[in-house]
Amino acid sequence: MGIFDALKKIGSAGKGLIEKTAREVKYRQKVKEIKIEILMRFKFDQLKRISASKGIGDTKIVGDAISGYRRVKIKNKEELARKIADSLSLSEIKQLAKRYRIQYKDLEDELEEYKKQLYSTKVSQKELEMEEKAFKKVEEEEGYNLSVLLEDFEPQPVTSEEDFEKQLYQYLVAKLGRGKVKRQVSIESGQIDLVIDNRIGIEVKLAKRREDLRTLLGQIIDYKDYFDKIVALILDLGHNIDLESYKSKLKNLGAEVLIFKGMYKRIGRKKQIIIKL
Repeated sequence: MGIFDALKKIGSAGKGLIEKTAREVKYRQKVKEIKIEILMRFKFDQLKRISASKGIGDTKIVGDAISGYRRVKIKNKEELARKIADSLSLSEIKQLAKRYRIQYKDLEDELEEYKKQLYSTKVSQKELEMEEKAFKKVEEEEGYNLSVLLEDFEPQPVTSEEDFEKQLYQYLVAKLGRGKVKRQVSIESGQIDLVIDNRIGIEVKLAKRREDLRTLLGQIIDYKDYFDKIVALILDLGHNIDLESYKSKLKNLGAEVLIFKGMYKRIGRKKQIIIKL
C-alpha cells in the first residue's frame, strides 16, 4: 500500500487534503536537508559542543538483536549533523549559526525558492495562508515532535491494541516516509511496537487494567537504553486504574507520555473503540 493509499484508508482524506499533505511532506524533507547543510558548515568540534550543551549526545546504538546492542561514539561529522538536525528546529539551528558566525543566507533563500515551487498549481488565498502556517510549524518543530505530527491523525474505530498500532504506523509512514518508520522491531530484551529513524521508540498500550500499565513500565525500563527517546502512547478507556500515577512514573523513567481518549461503542455486532484526540 502506498503512502497516499494509507492516508485515504485511515483518514478518509479527500483529494485536497492529500495534495496538502504531499506538499507538507516534501517541505518537511527539504527543511531537514537545509538543517543538515547548515550544520555541515560547522566544525566537528563545534557540533560536539552543541550536542553536549543541548543534551543530544554524540553516541549511537550499533549491533543487532542476535549479537546484542551497544552504544558507541559518533566519529563521523555528517552522522552527528543528522542527529542534531533530528533534535533541533530550523530556527534553533539558525540561532546557533549566528552564534558561531556560520553563513546560511544562501540556504535560507534556497528554502524560500523551494516553497514557491510547491505552488506550481493555483490555490486560493485562504489555502495559501493555511499552508504557510503549516510550513512555519514545520520550521519550528523540535525534531520529531509526536504531539505535532499526530495533529491530523484521524484513526478509525479499533477493536484491539494491534489495530491502533497499525493505523498509527500507516499514518507515520504517510508523514515521514516508509524508510523512516519500522513496526514490531526486535531488540535484545523484547519487541517494541514502532521505531522512528532508528532513534525514537514508541510503545502503544490500551489501558484496560492496572496490569497493562505495570507491563508498560517494565517495557519502558527494558527499551530506554536502546533509543535516544522513548514514547509511551496510551489509549485511555476511562477505567479506574490510577492512570495519572502511572503517567508520573513513566515520566520519571524519562519517557514522553501521550494519552488518547477512547470510548466503547457497539457498531453492528462488534464492540469497537472510538478514539478521541
